[in-house]
Amino acid sequence: ESGVAAQAKDHPLPYYRPSSPPSAAEVRERSRSAYLLTPPKLDPRIVALAQELRVAATVDGTVNVERLIASVLAHFRREGFVYTLQPGEMGPNGTATFLFEKKRGFCGHYSNAFSLLIRLAGVPSRVVVGYYGGEINPIGGFMIVRQSNAHAWSEVWVEGSGWQRVDATAAAVPMDDEGNVIPPEAQADRRAFTASNLDNTWLGRRLKGLRDRWDFVESKWDRWAMGYDAETLSSLLARSGLQRLGGIGITILVLASCGLLVGGVVLGMRRRRRARAPEITLYDTFCRRLERIGVVRGINEGPLDFARRSSARVPAQAERIDAIAGAYVAIRYGGEPGARREGLARLARDLRAFNPRRQEVIPAPAEVIVAAVRRAQDPA
Repeated sequence: ESGVAAQAKDHPLPYYRPSSPPSAAEVRERSRSAYLLTPPKLDPRIVALAQELRVAATVDGTVNVERLIASVLAHFRREGFVYTLQPGEMGPNGTATFLFEKKRGFCGHYSNAFSLLIRLAGVPSRVVVGYYGGEINPIGGFMIVRQSNAHAWSEVWVEGSGWQRVDATAAAVPMDDEGNVIPPEAQADRRAFTASNLDNTWLGRRLKGLRDRWDFVESKWDRWAMGYDAETLSSLLARSGLQRLGGIGITILVLASCGLLVGGVVLGMRRRRRARAPEITLYDTFCRRLERIGVVRGINEGPLDFARRSSARVPAQAERIDAIAGAYVAIRYGGEPGARREGLARLARDLRAFNPRRQEVIPAPAEVIVAAVRRAQDPA
């Protein structure tokens, strides 16, 4: 044994670990498996529907992918699924609610449900998010792709052909924001799903003209200002005649432009603040009223923890503090769509009656100690 140890010490033993990259077939299989994954817990109705569609698409013991795709789309048409941007709350089991209860939604609902049914039938699929269509700006001759063009669709793996794009949303009956069915002649452009008939009126055409001009100005700004370099800036100044202003004139112009930019940012922040959820605005008002009397919420302090501490500091308002915090938490995190409106009304009502006074505040322990020290130091 000692001789073996000595030999190993004097002559290191070689160790070989053969390795090789996975084959193309293994890579394909791993990739295929990734696109067959499904959530661990599924509504049994979804699984049953997928199996029913799989059986309908099976020929000689093999799933015909083209027939499977057609079966899923036919199911959407047969069951009267509707396209709308306002489907309402889907709840925690959104896919099942969409497939068996509401049967109305937008592209995200359709692509998700379609891809899940395809996967459960044993065929790889995936959801793709991007943009659909756009419009040509008649002034600048460029295409504008807006947020309203955002779209989601599915891709299904077909052996021998690769990924095949399938837009399940096309199987739905489109409706506008007011619940009216969009006529077939208006469905060629997907933006008709979200646009109104305003563009067909005299005022609408005028407003569209103004919007086209503004988009043209924005495109020029992005090209000549946001993406400028020294050469572009020199060319812009020469073409606009600003070089004649001299250094001082250009400086004044730049400062004025910065002022307009800052004003636009401030205006945007105000609009964003106004667009916040109403319960957040009400709860912020609640926190500011407590802050005015010296009870300040910590940056990492949750609503319920802050309510307990505030109730201890202002016991005269403890009942109302607990009611406001409880209502806020129920609205913000409760997930009860039907009770949201009632909860907001209750929260606003409690907040109107909540006017704590500084005389009601019990000093914090640290404040009591500081006050005692000051009294001891005061000879009077």
